Amino acid sequence: MTTGVKNLENSIDLTNIWLRDILTQLKWQSKDSAYQALRGTLHAIRDRLPVEEAVDLASQLPLIIKGIYYDGWTLRDKPEKFKKRRVCQKSARTI
Repeated sequence: MTTGVKNLENSIDLTNIWLRDILTQLKWQSKDSAYQALRGTLHAIRDRLPVEEAVDLASQLPLIIKGIYYDGWTLRDKPEKFKKRRVCQKSARTI
């Protein structure tokens, strides 16, 4: 399936590259698991960053990954305060 829109096609290709990299690095088989890991990690990082830095990071992401990053985001109580271990736990909980 193609969209016929070059920017969307490029973003789909980049997203698939990211997912394949996650599969390779983690030695996983499920693209759905790779997606969940990407989503959980992006959200854990996003929620810990000051708002300005979170928006700056998002501006550097491919279009579809940017949508995943922003999905469900609110500015209330941001950034969250927690330690590195908590970021890892929050990421792992989504997988």
